[in-house]
Amino acid sequence: MCWLVTDSGRFRYSSVTSKTFDLVSFLVKANIDTEKIYNNIYLEDLKTVKLRAELSLKFSVTDSGIAYMKHTYKDVLSYESNPFSISRGMVNIMAGIRGIYIWANFTENEEGKVLVELRSSGPNVNKIATKYGGGGHLMASGATVESFKEADMILEDLEKLMEEYNVR
Repeated sequence: MCWLVTDSGRFRYSSVTSKTFDLVSFLVKANIDTEKIYNNIYLEDLKTVKLRAELSLKFSVTDSGIAYMKHTYKDVLSYESNPFSISRGMVNIMAGIRGIYIWANFTENEEGKVLVELRSSGPNVNKIATKYGGGGHLMASGATVESFKEADMILEDLEKLMEEYNVR
């Protein structure tokens, strides 16, 4: 049930089909405890909630509708966290905001490489992630690059992608 909820974006992504709901129907008929499942998926530690609130004040937004954050490894340590939790766990604080079509999180790890998480509400960010050796889905992809200089190149490519998408 967990993957049905999370991978479908709580049943709102275009990949949701009647088969998805057939699977849910089967599980509901089996009397699964949906409340327990949701609580295990979505309950968070207070420390995580406070960190998300702090980081919500730190992201930047370009004129074309791209939100992004950059975190050095020193930043990650100051958050008392780890690169994966900051990169993957905090990317969606920029989601669901009117006028933001792409959001990206760049987080340096202990080796000096930068973890890249790209998300979108329309434009295909997978082609950008793939260009930099990563992959994923059309609207949720990632990569690992050598430096913040490459992260800046990704931002430039995302700007070009927004020009192609032409939402404005």
